[in-house]
Amino acid sequence: MLCIVPSSDSNTASLVGELVGDYRVEELRSDGTHYAIYRGAHRKLERQAEVRVHHLQHCGDSMHERIEQSARIISRIRHPNVVELYDYGKLSDGRAYVVREWVQGTLLRDRKTSLAPDETSRVLAELCAGIAAMHRVGLSHGELSQNSVMLSHAGEAVKIVGPLLDRSSDQRRAATVAGDIKAIGGLIEELFAARSESATEGNEPLVPRDIDAIVRRCRGVDDEEQFASVVSVAQALDDALSTSGERDDGLAPGTLIADTYRVYAVIGSGGMGKVYEAVHKRLPQRVAIKVISGEHRAESLARFRQEAEIASSVGHPHIVRVFDFNTLPDGRPYMVMEFLEGEDLAKTLSR
Repeated sequence: MLCIVPSSDSNTASLVGELVGDYRVEELRSDGTHYAIYRGAHRKLERQAEVRVHHLQHCGDSMHERIEQSARIISRIRHPNVVELYDYGKLSDGRAYVVREWVQGTLLRDRKTSLAPDETSRVLAELCAGIAAMHRVGLSHGELSQNSVMLSHAGEAVKIVGPLLDRSSDQRRAATVAGDIKAIGGLIEELFAARSESATEGNEPLVPRDIDAIVRRCRGVDDEEQFASVVSVAQALDDALSTSGERDDGLAPGTLIADTYRVYAVIGSGGMGKVYEAVHKRLPQRVAIKVISGEHRAESLARFRQEAEIASSVGHPHIVRVFDFNTLPDGRPYMVMEFLEGEDLAKTLSR
């Protein structure tokens, strides 16, 4: 792998125009005490990426080992709400680099206005789904805050940044599922408090009582048993928000369909309904589930069923496979399909 580095001082010389692994560096975005962050693009695929290059004085053998150990775990995460790891390595002068998905968006802490009720519900659901994906591969974030959650400009989707790959073994051990759940409780409280401060006056509590109960259980205070999993937090939030009328007819993270498919997150939506990422309960299989919205049930059921029957009978490698078709308890039809990673052609051509 080709890694070209300028001959001048390693920490101050710009890498713009150079190759870092397979990525050509295009722009310096920030330069801090420990590393510099560049925007780059794959030299063949032209895929945009964040290229993080650590300063040489912090790049001993132990750092390279820590990055490699963490990268092996993080590379197993494929989830729309988690920033994807593309590559990592060492430059010829010994500096460590990490290449990740480039996200155009705003950190949650930098958002100028509070989230609307439906936005709060969606952001928290996607946040829980992303952290649950990390936990499924045995990784805990450990540094979850508004500084590590981005709202992507592409549909305002949540993107979880981190954890850092260069954590020490002590830092990795300190990062736990319980710690992530506690941090999610803090984010829930902050989002609802910010919303309430901008919308209410008087002596009303900043955080609704049912939401505050969830926050306290996330933190395990007052002898309350802490939630066992992030999926449980998401389910409790969904129940509370549906009672208050703040949730639409979407499926909550953790919902079990036909006692087989467990929903994790919304990955697409349109005028006819929504598409969810889900996991088979008994098999290590990810699927996409398309659910028609309630207002379209009568007019679209026959056509939707016909679409499922035709797609399932084609059996061509370039046609998405359909595994199942049925209706939810409330009558909405759904289709279980092959889960594909990537982007649609329209998005690719728009770049």
